[in-house]
Amino acid sequence: QGINAEYGGTLPSPLLFGLILDSMCEVWRTTKDGTVGNCWIYDIDKLMQYFVLTQVAMKLCSCVFIWLSWFWFPRQPEFTIPSVESIELTGVNGEDKSLSD
Repeated sequence: QGINAEYGGTLPSPLLFGLILDSMCEVWRTTKDGTVGNCWIYDIDKLMQYFVLTQVAMKLCSCVFIWLSWFWFPRQPEFTIPSVESIELTGVNGEDKSLSD
């Protein structure tokens, strides 16, 4: 379950930013046989705007999910350590023992 959450949280981000990078390319390198290579020129202004807007949207989504988890799931009761006087001791055969023995 932890691995699924890790992949679900880390895998979409590089794919999304790669999609943004590819969509902002103005000039692609092509070879003589027509295969497309890497990008040579990007529209820097649009690229910067899309990156910032994407990061802001992701931060807002994470804040919403944190708020929903805080609101939706109840708080766990605080753990208290019992005092020494409230602990009942029993011996091996089940007889009661006191701390003064």
